[in-house]
Amino acid sequence: MLEINEYDLSNPEEEKRCVDYMKERHNSIQEQVQHLSQTINDFRDFYKPNQHPVQESLDNSIHKAIRILEPIIRSHTINLQTTLDTKEIQNIFVSRIVQTLVNIIKNAVDAFDEIHQEQPYIHISSYQTSTDNIITIRDNAGGISPENLEHIFDPYFSTKDDKNGTGLGLYMSKIIIEKHHQGSIIASSKNSETTFTITIPRNINL
Repeated sequence: MLEINEYDLSNPEEEKRCVDYMKERHNSIQEQVQHLSQTINDFRDFYKPNQHPVQESLDNSIHKAIRILEPIIRSHTINLQTTLDTKEIQNIFVSRIVQTLVNIIKNAVDAFDEIHQEQPYIHISSYQTSTDNIITIRDNAGGISPENLEHIFDPYFSTKDDKNGTGLGLYMSKIIIEKHHQGSIIASSKNSETTFTITIPRNINL
């Protein structure tokens, strides 16, 4: 990613590229600020029953999560792949779904810092069955040991150091999916890959 001082502003084409870059960064920062503000509200109101679902597709929620994390994914030179096919509109708690996706994707990004992976990737897919909408998030960031996998959704459990992890992200994600959306979230790991599978009923009654 180029910094501003790397652009030759005396060149009209370079100047235009710089302006486009600044607009892109500005929009990204706004998205992240809004997300952080919403995250604070989500923590504060997490157990309050007066939250209201809205009608949106899971694919739109996935796109929102990607926009929030796009700068950090790009800075880590991670190949982000998407295969999305859950365009069906349904009642969901959008900010909480986005928070869940951000938690999982950000964990994968952080895991790449701990290993040397020549071709890092995160693949996000979504699809429908006759009864459910399903999201999978797969990465090759080294996998998770069976011992850690057993506790991955426990509160305050984290494989990160104290500075980078609270151990609450996946715990909250499990509550969001299972209690707030009547669905399920599971994690599996094989060799260097980890896969999170989120299942939400299509005819959810919120």
